[in-house]
Amino acid sequence: MDWSPSDVPELSVDDSNQSDGASICYGAICGGEAIFELENGATVVAQEPDFCVLDVAPVGQYFRLSSSSDGITAHPDISTCRTLRSVAGIPRLTFKAVVQSLRLLEKVKRSSDKVVVPITVNIYGPREDADRVARVLCSVSAFLQHPFYLEDGVRYFNPQFFRLESQMEDLTHLAGLSERDLRGKAISKEIEGVLSSLEHPTPGSRDLGGLNSSQPEAVTTTLTSHQLEAIGFVQQREDHEYYQSVRKDVLLLTGIRPKDSVPSYAVGGILADAMGLGKTLTMIAVIVLTASHAAKYAADSRRDITAPVSDENPRSRATLVVATSKQVLDVWENEIEKHVKHETLNVCVFHGKTRPDSAKDVVDYDIVITTYATLVMDKKKNGLLQHIHWYRIILDEAHWIRNPSSAQFKSCLSLISARRWCLTGTPIQNRIDDLVSLLRFLHAEPFCRLSVFQRHILQPLGEDIAYGALRLQALLRSICIRRTERVLNLPETRYEQLSLTLGPQERALYDDIIRQCARDMDTRISSATTIGKYSILFTAITKLRRVCNHGAALVKPSGPAMSDLDTDKACDYCCGSDSDKAQLLSAADICPQCGKSLISETPRPGESDPTATVALLSMAADSQLATKEPVPDLRTHGLLQPSTKLSAVIENLGRVEPGSKSLVFSYWTTTLDLLEQHLKARSIIPLKMDGRVPDNERQVLLERFRQSQTGVLLVSLQTGAVGLDLTAAQYVHIVEPQWNPSVEEQAIARAVRMGQKRSVTVFRYIMDGSVEKVSVRTVSN
Repeated sequence: MDWSPSDVPELSVDDSNQSDGASICYGAICGGEAIFELENGATVVAQEPDFCVLDVAPVGQYFRLSSSSDGITAHPDISTCRTLRSVAGIPRLTFKAVVQSLRLLEKVKRSSDKVVVPITVNIYGPREDADRVARVLCSVSAFLQHPFYLEDGVRYFNPQFFRLESQMEDLTHLAGLSERDLRGKAISKEIEGVLSSLEHPTPGSRDLGGLNSSQPEAVTTTLTSHQLEAIGFVQQREDHEYYQSVRKDVLLLTGIRPKDSVPSYAVGGILADAMGLGKTLTMIAVIVLTASHAAKYAADSRRDITAPVSDENPRSRATLVVATSKQVLDVWENEIEKHVKHETLNVCVFHGKTRPDSAKDVVDYDIVITTYATLVMDKKKNGLLQHIHWYRIILDEAHWIRNPSSAQFKSCLSLISARRWCLTGTPIQNRIDDLVSLLRFLHAEPFCRLSVFQRHILQPLGEDIAYGALRLQALLRSICIRRTERVLNLPETRYEQLSLTLGPQERALYDDIIRQCARDMDTRISSATTIGKYSILFTAITKLRRVCNHGAALVKPSGPAMSDLDTDKACDYCCGSDSDKAQLLSAADICPQCGKSLISETPRPGESDPTATVALLSMAADSQLATKEPVPDLRTHGLLQPSTKLSAVIENLGRVEPGSKSLVFSYWTTTLDLLEQHLKARSIIPLKMDGRVPDNERQVLLERFRQSQTGVLLVSLQTGAVGLDLTAAQYVHIVEPQWNPSVEEQAIARAVRMGQKRSVTVFRYIMDGSVEKVSVRTVSN
């Protein structure tokens, strides 16, 4: 990481006249980060429930953050150091670094050595020096924000805060988080605690007994203890008598009398293990274990509880698996072939033009696997899959149905089965009511009804957070099991964030784009539609992000964001040019993977929430982007040197030890193309997988990466961030930050997963003073 810049002059802080009790707080420098080092036995102690406060002192050219009582030291990033240096020579100034204690604790749990955590730095001094501090900070383009934390008795006056002369100077009432923010943070913290508690059953609860199952004889791979525990959980929840007894307990805990509840005949639940814990193999083992019971179900001609059985509506012993793409279908097929004895399971891939067209050609299988897109298209055509009484249904990446108005949700809901399972590492992605869609699919009465969920879960959570969290916990414990990667005891994953600086030409172009955007806005301010004005901003943000990756060679200050805009309606983050997913999203308003809007809307009157506006600008900018960009040629463009960022990526790829393997993820196919050509120019021949690689060639390409001497695989986030096992790699490069952090987590989980025997290093590349820094800050907040 670039935490030790040689171009920062060495200064010393005049602390001969340290501020006394009359000092005020001028505000906080925000958006910084620090590397925290914890000594043996160090503990994180918060000065108040939400924050840790650290002393700030100059050390040579740099600064050090420390808490002698806790044994914590930290080193701030280059940008924060430069800002502090600009005012460090002003007498009587002092600094305090503030870090959210929960965020620090979460990072410490993952790594016992060094962690990178966002920080803010409060600046204190006499009232008479406030204007001088403001001028110096303005000269280095630094601006004070309201502090998150302020000591009791300290007044807050921000000399850069715009106010009328008649307004009060004392801004102490604006310090700290708002009541709404504090409540939101408290609710989020409780929900995180609820999800974590699912890993540890409460003593004396039903969950402790009989969870572990035995190794299925036909599964040739030895299952781990957490997988056997999950199999036991599934078997328990598929026992109707047991399920109903657990359900009765939940109704009592949530204040619903059983006699007032609608009967529920469905059984099942949510397997919410973190990415990389082998959920696919777990469910395959369940299918093997219950094969005889499934066969009895198919042979029983009695009326089904959920719908009448007939020749047109036959029973099947099959488990229907619905996945996100053909690529993930291949993963299921490969897992069955790799881990199950030959001819144990008959598999039908219901996908493509050659898929069966009658129920009798589908029912006589053990597993039928299809995609959400195929399911939607089938329902529109003749509903073949909708007419079969399935023994079990499994939704892989079940958060794809979290939007209840989507076609995939409606298609899944209309399937017939009494055994229903959701596999997802994120049962609650953005909003807690995302959970309702999963509950509706599971037929988890009465909570699958939104009115009941709001009255007995959401409303108590809003009124009494701790009490509401207990109700949510009781509900989730009855249907959900969740474990994190800690159960795998994997080698430590190291995270390195590289803060880079735009080169002179790149910075000049970056600033030109901003000025051009301002001119365009001024020109159209009175004539353009609201959508037109947003379009100007979207185009500018797109160009700024491209400058961060590609430098000054391929971007112009004026004109379109790129030469070949893709007019297909799709979410580039989650679907790219995958035709299967693109077909599914052709009728969607919201991407089920990340929740991004897929339509352009004029904001309704009164919608002026700045946070919502930032999110809209952030996400919609990228929705304009194409995945079918022309491949630039180095000779045509005369690119003698890669951009600052790509230079850093190439340098890190060249430093690895011989025989090691690296994954390089980028949202931009142009980025991958440029990297490919620059690497080839340095005699490094990479493999590349993006949406332009046909489905039938991807598995071959991935196998080449695993088995050959090739050390670099360039992967687009749209096609390679989900469902792949790439534990052959020990280095992961995330070339640019994503607006949806789960996209990065999915990519990293390709290497950090069950079966990984080596330590993995993850590199993240961020351009200082750019829209990328805004992206990181927005996501972290």
